[in-house]
Amino acid sequence: MKIAIYHNLTSGGSKRELYEFTKEFHRRGHTIDLYRPATANEDYLPLNAFVRFDKVYPLEPVKRISGSLPALRNHLNVIGTFRTLSRLDKVARRIASDIDLEGYDFAFLHHDRIVQSPYVGRYLVCPTVYFCAEPMRRFYEPRIDRQFGPARKRSARLAEWWYSPSQNALERAIKRLDRENLASIDVLVTNSHYSNETIYRAYGRRASVIHLGVDTDKFVPPEPPRPDRYILSVGAVAPLKGYDFLIRSVGLIDKPSRLPVIIVGNTASASEVNHLTDLAGECSVDLSFRVDVSESELVALYQGATVYAYTAIMEPMGLSPLEALACGVPVVAVSEGGVRETMRCPGASTLTERFEAPFARELTRVIHELECRVEIGHQARQYILDYWTWPHACERMIAALAQNGLLKD
Repeated sequence: MKIAIYHNLTSGGSKRELYEFTKEFHRRGHTIDLYRPATANEDYLPLNAFVRFDKVYPLEPVKRISGSLPALRNHLNVIGTFRTLSRLDKVARRIASDIDLEGYDFAFLHHDRIVQSPYVGRYLVCPTVYFCAEPMRRFYEPRIDRQFGPARKRSARLAEWWYSPSQNALERAIKRLDRENLASIDVLVTNSHYSNETIYRAYGRRASVIHLGVDTDKFVPPEPPRPDRYILSVGAVAPLKGYDFLIRSVGLIDKPSRLPVIIVGNTASASEVNHLTDLAGECSVDLSFRVDVSESELVALYQGATVYAYTAIMEPMGLSPLEALACGVPVVAVSEGGVRETMRCPGASTLTERFEAPFARELTRVIHELECRVEIGHQARQYILDYWTWPHACERMIAALAQNGLLKD
């Protein structure tokens, strides 16, 4: 088979998914070519070892204004974003034309920055498959805004009122473009049944569910087991990851049992870091951040953790708890979103509702079970090996593509 790949991704779980599927397509002998705008991240998990060529298209986003014109700055930045969207659309037209000239069996598409559902899909003639990890959540879920509350300044409220007309126009345009782009795709695939439901509610489309996996050659338990007595959580430092809930929960643990918390993020919002640092001080929690670590550092952090805590808000699936289990680390998670499908390993994974007291109790229980760590680690590892590996995920992807008439092994 001859497959074109398009992406405009940053680092993170979606890029890992693309990397692993591309590697598997290559292993199976398919011809793969990569098309991407210059804004796509190919430093993290680069695909060049698996593709015949990597064609990069110039794209320069309009630079944001930050330090001048305070009364006009955000209005001008909105105009700049519209101009960036226009540039992305033009690049997508060029990419689609080049893909169609090559006669691919299908194009495997991933997220665009800003608009999410890829523009390129609306211009392609060849069959299209879009891995839609989630809808644009800000349009379909309650807003999390650290500025709201009794301490919010009057100047901030006035600024929001002043900038709201242009910002609302931009949001309406992005939501419309995202829906239009997705409507043009032939086949949707996603990472969980929960994601499939959210996609249906947002777009009125259904997707094939492809449960993802873990690289079990990289994410391995340490020999011998060596928990270093800290609580670990991994994911972008942003409000949707629910780290404030984690800090408040850890603050309820008796001080003799309370462990430091390490948060590892591929990206970090400075305002969120400040908010969480202040909250940790209030709750007497020893908190530290590691940002943009190497994969070997990440594995070492998993291996040293006493317990992995997962508190993301309505996360579509979440690869990091699976990576923790693959390293033999027990997981305590909030029972929301796709994690309800992944954390089903009795003895090694525990789900609670989003209440601090029961979450703290489960963390405490795991902390006190270090004498059972070897047995728990074996259970966790076997759970991953039985279903949650990338070869398993690729078999599920191949079956979905074949079911939609796009791939024959």
